[in-house]
Amino acid sequence: MFRRIYWDTALAASDPVLRMPRDVVGNDRVLFGTDFPYLRRDLAVNSKQRILQSSELNDWERRAILGGNASRLFPRRFGPSRNLSQEERTMQPNFLKNTGSEAPWLVIHALSQEDSVAVAALRSIVAPMKGKLEGTAARGPFNGIMERVAVPESVTFEAATNESISGWWAKPARARKGAAIIHVHGGWFNWGTAQAFRNFVGHIALNAGADAFIPDYRLAPEHPFPAAIRDLEACYRGLVDKGITKIALTVDSAGGNLALVLLSIASAQASKGGTAPVGAVAFSPVTDLTLTGESFDTRAEADLYFTRSQAAGLVRSYLGETDPKNPLASPLYADLSGLPPIRVHVGDDKVLLDDSRHYVERAAAAGVDAKLDVWMGMPHGFVTNVGGFNAATQALKASGAFLTERLGSPAR
Repeated sequence: MFRRIYWDTALAASDPVLRMPRDVVGNDRVLFGTDFPYLRRDLAVNSKQRILQSSELNDWERRAILGGNASRLFPRRFGPSRNLSQEERTMQPNFLKNTGSEAPWLVIHALSQEDSVAVAALRSIVAPMKGKLEGTAARGPFNGIMERVAVPESVTFEAATNESISGWWAKPARARKGAAIIHVHGGWFNWGTAQAFRNFVGHIALNAGADAFIPDYRLAPEHPFPAAIRDLEACYRGLVDKGITKIALTVDSAGGNLALVLLSIASAQASKGGTAPVGAVAFSPVTDLTLTGESFDTRAEADLYFTRSQAAGLVRSYLGETDPKNPLASPLYADLSGLPPIRVHVGDDKVLLDDSRHYVERAAAAGVDAKLDVWMGMPHGFVTNVGGFNAATQALKASGAFLTERLGSPAR
């Protein structure tokens, strides 16, 4: 039975090192997080070590404590004991429930003080618009937000057509020969343009040292499923036909849905003589169009932008009568064996959190080199806030290092 630990009762009673005033012990940020200096250093370190050695903890909880994330990942177990119902006191935390005690595919990043302040400021700005971007009328506002992403240095942009699919190239000054990135933009299948996303993709290209093409795939509701997927297949074939032998996919949000479907299709075709992608990086991908992940409930309040009803309407305009469990509609339900290495970055404060966790968990179980980076306190699409969040810079650098490795040859 899962049991909450009360530092001021259960452990403190048996360990004199932990006998601290309730107002200190009740706040685990003091014990485990950025406020560590508020305790005497020897007392804090000694307390932390003794807690980590407790038989009450599993491996997930030890990792959370070491990362300073105990109160965020396990609020019912390690958070302040006040204002909790009896049900909450005994409930297992949702994010890691049924995942097991070992998950080598997971990396958890603590929220920095600077990013905490930045997120709070952003939350106050966007709160009035939460759940209100719907239908084609939202295209202008959405594209306007993406066009405000900081312009990357040493990157040029070029409108182009690839296998009849128009789009934009983002070309860093130093790029690898024979290699390219296809970035599939987000926008819930209804919004977004290659031009609006070019600045963001420029940062990806710059960190990876590779040219990146952003296709303007057809949007719903004018062009419902599977029009966007067919466009991406054509785009991929076009790059291969041009002699580009190393292609990586990068994606964000609903673009992650489309690109991870493409990843499965192209990888399967490689067994018949086609060219397989060398890897993929997904930022906050949508992988399950049934919209049944528990995070739609557990992160409903924390999410800055989306609601389940809003997402359901946008998905309906894309899928129509198609079964959301169709593997071409939801990559979570595809055969994931044989895929190339995948890296997924996701913010913790979003209703789509489980889309990332479930996909990486399934991919890893299928033998794929898949890793999930969870950035605590970060909202959906946090990585687009280049210069605004330290976490965005770190995630882009990590993704760039991965793509550099997968794309191989030195920059020209």
